Amino acid sequence: MGTKSTTDAAGGERSLWRDRRNRRRGEVHHRRYRGRLSRLLHELRGVVLRYGRAGACSERTVSAKTRRERRVTMRRMLVDLHAQGLKIRHLRNFGSRHAVGVLRNWEKLGLKSSTLSTYVSHLRTFVTWIGKAELVPVIDRFCADRPGFTHRRTATEKDKSARGAAVEPAEILRRARQTGDQHFVCQLLLVMSLGLRARESWRFRPHLADRPGYLLITEGTKGGRPRTLPAPSTATQSAVLERAKALVPYGASMIPAHYRRVAQWASRFYKLCRQIGLTREGLGVTTHSLRHDVLLDLFAEIAGEPAPVRREGDSQANSHRVQVAREVVAQHAGHSRTSVTSAYLGSRRRNPRGQRSQGAEELPSPRSVKIAVSSPDTVSSEPERSEVTAQVCDDENDAPEE
Repeated sequence: MGTKSTTDAAGGERSLWRDRRNRRRGEVHHRRYRGRLSRLLHELRGVVLRYGRAGACSERTVSAKTRRERRVTMRRMLVDLHAQGLKIRHLRNFGSRHAVGVLRNWEKLGLKSSTLSTYVSHLRTFVTWIGKAELVPVIDRFCADRPGFTHRRTATEKDKSARGAAVEPAEILRRARQTGDQHFVCQLLLVMSLGLRARESWRFRPHLADRPGYLLITEGTKGGRPRTLPAPSTATQSAVLERAKALVPYGASMIPAHYRRVAQWASRFYKLCRQIGLTREGLGVTTHSLRHDVLLDLFAEIAGEPAPVRREGDSQANSHRVQVAREVVAQHAGHSRTSVTSAYLGSRRRNPRGQRSQGAEELPSPRSVKIAVSSPDTVSSEPERSEVTAQVCDDENDAPEE
């Protein structure tokens, strides 16, 4: 009896732990629903595990955020169909009336067009995964009959950088230093100087990333796709990289050693961001705003003029030079599509009619421009030490040895 009770208790604890784990992952355990819906969700889980990492229209791997959104959206979609009475026994029974039922339900919820655009994309992906590609025209026809249903504008019309919000990076660093967390300060410096994403700055391994002539970013990237950045070409970038190397042991990431999971440090990082006001509700900027500053400055350096969000009127630069600048910005930001740069730089502007583009000479390719930017011989050093550089050096002098 004692052995059986102990076994039952252990099994109950494992079941409780498994349910908690699935809730953290945003997954629905099959015991939460019964009967036909439970089996359907179990079948969906197998499909997601098989195809979840693949891109919808290419062989690239999607990000963890996209995988989570797909899983949650598809599961919620089947649960809502079951609640509406449109019950199906297997995923292969999913037909046009079910697709239209899902779309009508989303329409009733009054969601924003940007949200609907994402949901419709996940629905198209779902029907492709289950071998029902013939339903894609049905989905497209439903959206076409409702103008504005999924129309979203990705090009920004305002400067979303810290400079655009009249927030000085030195003020953000001053507040960050008051927290006393050297890892947090160094990660913000990596975002400010190199344009890394927040997650990339956490998992950045400075000793391994520093290669001859370039920096290799492999962890925390979008979709797990590695990319290269130009080698440090300014005093600020060099000081930040050296500070990162001095802060962590060889081969370690920027996450403190006593944090065993990335999620733990993520919670700590964003808690400190709220503490120093680095939020939309606080200073009006986020860590991503610091990334905008780097990309906007990079565009201006290559194109020879400010980005559309930082100027008035049409572009006066050579159109090929502007295209090269956008491609370099996309590569630096870690995006596979040049069109994504409009979310940072603003919409494309054509030259005034009848006006010739300046600098009509043959221009280099994006790759050669990227190499030229990373070369210390082609980039002039900073004439004087900036306030950010001064704070980096001061931090190095004040930081305790580890």
